[in-house]
Amino acid sequence: MRPRNIFTYGSLMFAEVWQDIVKLPYENQTAWLDGFRRTYILGDQYPVVLPRAGQKNLQGVVYFSVKEQDIARLDRFEGEHYYRRRVRPTIKVDGEPKIIEADVYVLKPKFADLATLRSWDPELFERRDLHFFRKMHSSN
Repeated sequence: MRPRNIFTYGSLMFAEVWQDIVKLPYENQTAWLDGFRRTYILGDQYPVVLPRAGQKNLQGVVYFSVKEQDIARLDRFEGEHYYRRRVRPTIKVDGEPKIIEADVYVLKPKFADLATLRSWDPELFERRDLHFFRKMHSSN
């Protein structure tokens, strides 16, 4: 498997969490993805995404050319509830939008009942939950 771009929309958007899991820094950039809705997962502080036609501009971070062994680490971190799906997020290059290919971790349909209706707030997560989240997942 050759390196892949990975679009992140939740805890992995934060460089500290990314490096806790992957260990290596990767070039990254803010990106936007259409066709998905980000919500809290039931009973926790992190989000999931589900396909939703008509949803626009889900902001996240794309990490470029992630190596196979690091994708395996991400797969383990995301666990059985998610699958990787190829998507086409938009980044800005010299101020102009550019569509790229990336993978995103999506909640499997059989676990859809774990998604709440409440939109996830990245700023609130960073302020209130990031430190605790990192402590909980530091053994990965």
